[in-house]
Amino acid sequence: MMNVVPALNEKRWRGFPVDFLFEINGEAKDCEMVNGNDVSFVTASAVHNGVTKCVSLDDADGRPIDRQFISVAKTGTPFKAFYQKGVSVVDVNVARLHLRNKLYRDNPFVQQFLVTLFEKQRSKFTYGYVSGIKRMSRTMLLLPVDDANEPDYEYMEQYVKSVMLRKYRPYLAFLGVDETAGQGDVPSGQTIKQDV
Repeated sequence: MMNVVPALNEKRWRGFPVDFLFEINGEAKDCEMVNGNDVSFVTASAVHNGVTKCVSLDDADGRPIDRQFISVAKTGTPFKAFYQKGVSVVDVNVARLHLRNKLYRDNPFVQQFLVTLFEKQRSKFTYGYVSGIKRMSRTMLLLPVDDANEPDYEYMEQYVKSVMLRKYRPYLAFLGVDETAGQGDVPSGQTIKQDV
């Protein structure tokens, strides 16, 4: 049985400064889990998740190497944000943000929700009014809050999962899969996860 996730307009929202929510350009995570030498090179580009090419770790040239972070462009396309799951070499024109909440820090659903909030603030920044670290840290993001008036990360996770499930349902119907059936009814190589 699925829980009903409240609509966005049914939640209370509160503004939080970016530096309250995130460690900005914090310590890079241990990135020795790289399979092969080629990793993403994340720049201030607005397309392809900010990745412009693949590079060898040997070609990092002193640039930060990190994983599981939100990349936010400081110049070029200011305040454009993407979630970077894998190991990446990061250009100097990009800030690396790690969620301060350790429980949800590596949660891809929460990260995707937060990326959309950065998008809502992009109109403040232009090529001439860039989002340097100081300006970025003061920028307020509106987040859904829980009863304690703190960011409701559980809601963010469940909301993104519910959106994904709504997108998957037509695909499953097209495949002829009954989403309420057990995993034995799913075509080979495909799984359905319904913990929303």
